[in-house]
Amino acid sequence: MCSELGEKPAHVALAWLLTNPFVTAPIIGPRTVNQLIDKLRAVELKLDEATLKELVRIFPGPGGAAPAVYAW
Repeated sequence: MCSELGEKPAHVALAWLLTNPFVTAPIIGPRTVNQLIDKLRAVELKLDEATLKELVRIFPGPGGAAPAVYAW
């Protein structure tokens, strides 16, 4: 899917997280300035509705009620 979008998987993943109102701050952990600059692409990337729906289909999450579903 990322290849079809012409984007790196990390950029798509971060852009997807940025669309989620429950995610307050994705942590990227760059070790160099160049890595940080590269990851800033995610801020510019706007995913359309079809892409967002496909991401949810591929990665549906645990489902169920919190917090029980998140307790491993």
